[in-house]
Formats: sequence, structure tokens, C-alpha cells
Amino acid sequence: MLLAIIPPTRNFAKLAEIFAIIYGALILRTVVFFGSAWIFMNLFRGELVDRSLHFYFLAPVRREVLILGKYFSGIVTSAFLFTGTTVVAMLLLYFPNFLQTAPASFLTGRVWANC
Repeated sequence: MLLAIIPPTRNFAKLAEIFAIIYGALILRTVVFFGSAWIFMNLFRGELVDRSLHFYFLAPVRREVLILGKYFSGIVTSAFLFTGTTVVAMLLLYFPNFLQTAPASFLTGRVWANC
């Protein structure tokens, strides 16, 4: 959708700037913010709504350990989802236009230096 506003280009360096705009506007400001809020809100609120949090409190585990476990599971989940989102966005932007040059640029680090 954003690429309909920004015309496609044949310049590989200009495409890195377009990806930086998309990444900053779409992924960082919206997906990461709302995604993190949704993930961490559902870690405890979902348990309260389902009325299943008391099962965890009945287990012989300290509450601090339970909270840290839920927190780290949220961190791992969000890192996996947001890294996947970034990789898919890069693949969709670079590979259709530059099928021959994109793999070499990703492996040599030229793309990562521009971002």
C-alpha cells in the first residue's frame, strides 16, 4: 500500500531509503508498539479473563519466577514476530526488483550498512 504512494525505483540505494521510511513509519511506530502492548497485555489480562491465573498461583512456583517466565516468553515471542516482519518486508521490497543483485548485497552487507 505504501509502495503505491512511493513510486518504485530501479536504484538500489534509493530502495534502501524507501525501506527506511517504511520501517520507521509502519513497523517501528505501529507494529512494534501495538504488537508489544497486545502481547504483554494478554500475558496477564488473558489469564484473568479466562480465570486460569489461579492455577499458576496454586503451583509450587514463586510468583517472581512466574512473572519473569511470562515476561521472557513475551520477549522471545515479540522478537521472533518482529524480526520475521522485518525480514519479510525486506524480501518483499528488494527481491522482486533486484533478483540478481539482492542476494549478493544482503550477503556482503551493503544493504545492512544503509539501513
